[in-house]
Amino acid sequence: RAADRVIELASLDNEPSSRKDRKYPDEEGKRYYAQLGEGWDAVSLKSPGHYRIKIRLSGLPAFTGRIPRVSLWHHQYKRSVVGMDISTTEDQPETILFEGLFNAGSYKILNNAQTKKHANGGVIRFRQGIIDAGQKLASLKGGFRSDKTKIVDEQGVPVVPTLLMDWVEVEGPITTEATRKKRFGILPNNEEDIEEISECLQRFAERALRRPVMDSEIERYIEFINHEKEAGVDFRSAYKSALSGILVSRNFFNIEEGSPNENRTHLNNFELASRLSYFLWSSMPDEQLFATARSGKLNDPKVLSKEIKRMIADPKIDRFLDSFPRQWLQLHRVGMFQPDPNIYPEYGPWLEESMILETMKYFSEMFHKNLSIREFIDSDWTMLNSKLATHYGLKKPNNSGFTRVKLKPESRRGGLLTHASILSLTSDGTRHRPVHRGAWLSEVILGHTPPPPPPNVDPLEPVKTNQPKTTIRSQLEAHTTDANCASCHSKIDPLGLAFENFDAIGRWRLRERVEAGTGENPLVDASGTLPDGKVFDGPEQFKKLLAGNDKKLAEAFIENLSAYALRRLMTVDDKPYIKKILETSASKDYQLKSILQSVAESELFRRR
Repeated sequence: RAADRVIELASLDNEPSSRKDRKYPDEEGKRYYAQLGEGWDAVSLKSPGHYRIKIRLSGLPAFTGRIPRVSLWHHQYKRSVVGMDISTTEDQPETILFEGLFNAGSYKILNNAQTKKHANGGVIRFRQGIIDAGQKLASLKGGFRSDKTKIVDEQGVPVVPTLLMDWVEVEGPITTEATRKKRFGILPNNEEDIEEISECLQRFAERALRRPVMDSEIERYIEFINHEKEAGVDFRSAYKSALSGILVSRNFFNIEEGSPNENRTHLNNFELASRLSYFLWSSMPDEQLFATARSGKLNDPKVLSKEIKRMIADPKIDRFLDSFPRQWLQLHRVGMFQPDPNIYPEYGPWLEESMILETMKYFSEMFHKNLSIREFIDSDWTMLNSKLATHYGLKKPNNSGFTRVKLKPESRRGGLLTHASILSLTSDGTRHRPVHRGAWLSEVILGHTPPPPPPNVDPLEPVKTNQPKTTIRSQLEAHTTDANCASCHSKIDPLGLAFENFDAIGRWRLRERVEAGTGENPLVDASGTLPDGKVFDGPEQFKKLLAGNDKKLAEAFIENLSAYALRRLMTVDDKPYIKKILETSASKDYQLKSILQSVAESELFRRR
């Protein structure tokens, strides 16, 4: 059924008609206002496809300076699919554009935020509604029921970030020239011409299976079509069923390398083309890569190097920049343990998304600037938006969205290890977890997976009400006096204890907040001694020590990148090839883009 649906959505028979519709709140000359978490149900797409969605709106910051974020919320999937920060005045609205592939369904233009709670446990009800376009928001003072927030304060300034929407315009589904080109030659014009039918089937099958297709493979589908016609099925339906049959074949689902009749150690040209395209583009080869494979020259080192450079320069490389850092850094774990709203009331969906985006955009910036991987650990810059700047206590960027920001030493940031995403994914919903932080760093950054803890280890107990407040570090030190525990903890714990100045959601602190117990919250201690005897006092000194061993960092990174490229874990047999890539990368100062090129050109990558 899924394959049939894909063929149907491809619209091989007829290009879907495109239309452009503009919708106003109630009528032209009106405005829709929406406070946090509220929105306008204004977009409904009957079919999936490529759409242009324009929205005319203003984004008014709250009195605190916090700006709103507009997003398209898909009701059926219950998530935001695209969004951006917006900050404009009422009398100078901006027209924004969201363009790309959208699923069918209904969408809300949402002022993206989490639900807030009153101190008494009741849910704050934010406001939305329609006003005249010429009416100032400042005129909406007071006069509302007590269970709803105000819209503006006594000075006429919004109490929370607020969106004012004038209209939305939806154009689509749009058929691009690139899509038309892909459809060309898939559906035969002459239903009686067996040669043309075979050519169209072969063209489709070679794209789907990503390799040359033998005549005997196509003959099976020709026979199927003939049997269907004899049973009374019209040609077009029978032909589309044959296309669906190709899409459910094992060769389509699997990236197959090698064959039972061959004994070879290296990939052939088509296998290499597929491995390259799924590594760098997360998709099948394009026509140029196919053409190079057909020429039999892709395994030539000079030709291969040229193709890799072309692919890295292609916009489709953004798929790698989205996929690899998520897997490598385990960003799927961010928000896995939702922070307790009573302890971290400022935490919400947009902050969580901003945390992840900082890390993603940081990786992308390093890639495009071809920076040394040392800057993964220690740098004087990061990628910030307004939301994250507020969270870090830093000056907000002048531009909306994410911007590269130079950091001052007192910012206490710089490098991936002080990103809120990394610091929160190694925490639980109430407190930081230094052992987990250390284990993550050991595995992901240093390439050494610590052994699992022995069974029946007692967890750290929360501080009791009648006990003096104490840090998790102090509890941990008392907990690891056993010699069997200490041998591992002496290697793992210092890596995590270096970041004791950061709480469970990545904020800087000098004292650790302890919910129970007597006395004041204790001061944190971020000092430690590494297994090699080097000492540090705080995260800055620790990062300097770590970044100084760039060869170790590069080796671990290359192993992670190679595992992603080859879709398997590295083994002891791969070590000589990893070492060769490491030597090549060292001559280029371990620059990120250069490492990627070296991995794709390597003997390891070209072997089965």
